[in-house]
Amino acid sequence: MKRFALIGHPLGHSLSREIHDAILRAAGIDGVYEMLDVAPEDLPARMPSLLRGYDGFNATIPHKKAILPFLAGLSDAARRCGAANTVCAGRGYNTDVAGFLAAGLPLTWTANQKEAFAAYLSRNEEVQFVWKKVAYH
Repeated sequence: MKRFALIGHPLGHSLSREIHDAILRAAGIDGVYEMLDVAPEDLPARMPSLLRGYDGFNATIPHKKAILPFLAGLSDAARRCGAANTVCAGRGYNTDVAGFLAAGLPLTWTANQKEAFAAYLSRNEEVQFVWKKVAYH
């Protein structure tokens, strides 16, 4: 049986288990997706068992940046934006960047849209990376 998980803190709001369990079933994969509420201060002690004991795991707030020093390598997107949300075989990936780019960003915004996005941007490394890529290229 394959083992996958989401690490973060807190996780009470997340629908990841339901989503990933449905994906595993639809793909015919014998696996389980676990929700692991890991407090920031517990992350260093938990990382070795996560890397050994799971076929892959996702990281959400507050761990997307904190896991980087524990990983054997990073994808280009994870390295460039400084955050990883997916770990497989000890390597960190950032799928948020591709998702934001695929969703598309409007080329013209109202003043209120710019203000709202700026507030969101200040709290999210992946969105900062995408914004710089779209706005300056």
